Amino acid sequence: MLAFLRSLGYQSYDGASGALGTTVGFGVMAGLGEYCRMGQLLSPFYGTMIRRALLNVTDLPLAETKPIDTGMLRFCKTCKKSARNCPTGAISHKDEPFWGGDDPWLNRGIKGYYIQGRVCFTQMFKYPTNCGICQTICPFNKQDIAFIHKLIKITIKYLPFFNKFIAEMDDLFGYGLEETEKSLVWKRYPKTIPLTA
Repeated sequence: MLAFLRSLGYQSYDGASGALGTTVGFGVMAGLGEYCRMGQLLSPFYGTMIRRALLNVTDLPLAETKPIDTGMLRFCKTCKKSARNCPTGAISHKDEPFWGGDDPWLNRGIKGYYIQGRVCFTQMFKYPTNCGICQTICPFNKQDIAFIHKLIKITIKYLPFFNKFIAEMDDLFGYGLEETEKSLVWKRYPKTIPLTA
């Protein structure tokens, strides 16, 4: 993309490393998704499989986009599935989003859910397959495979009082559980992992 924009005569600078700022925040402000409990970018189309926005600063004139509200963040407040299933306990169980924290590993500046980054990454890099349990079990990773998934997305946007029921149905139908139990990470590293600071 950098080479393409420069070939058109525009300047372009890559910020994929996150050096330009909190990349999830930029993704939220650009309307690519909403902030979620895992501290990642949650897309209405791809769920948590995006994770963060990669940045590119350019002087090419572009159409302005705005943040979206699809009800996913409100759903995260109720669901807590990622926090309940995190083998390290690094994901917040707080009901409401909050402004940053004292952990120097975190980029503060977004009102959202913050994970204990040091705990998450320390444990994640011990696993032979990383971890990704929180991403695997997220209810938004269905990608509208069945009509009911589209209906549920409409419901959480306009009728948030059903969120708790929908989250419980996700568990009842076993979404995310089978994949998690089969994974090498889950079998070899149960929830009793001693946390290191």
